Amino acid sequence: MHIFRLAARSLTSIMSKNTAVESVAAEAHDGKETVYNLNGQPVDADSVKTGIYIVHRPDTTEKRLIRK
Repeated sequence: MHIFRLAARSLTSIMSKNTAVESVAAEAHDGKETVYNLNGQPVDADSVKTGIYIVHRPDTTEKRLIRK
């Protein structure tokens, strides 16, 4: 499974053909992720298919592109 974060900064970096990895960071969280589809309906995190999802954690919310 490939997980990509959608952010204007990363898309610009990809579009400019930048192939270098600037940094790698591990994210620590308490495991309480809630995954929603784009209609705002909760989705079981283990059964997501290819698509864009909203992932909510206590400290942040982000859109993710999932490719399987």
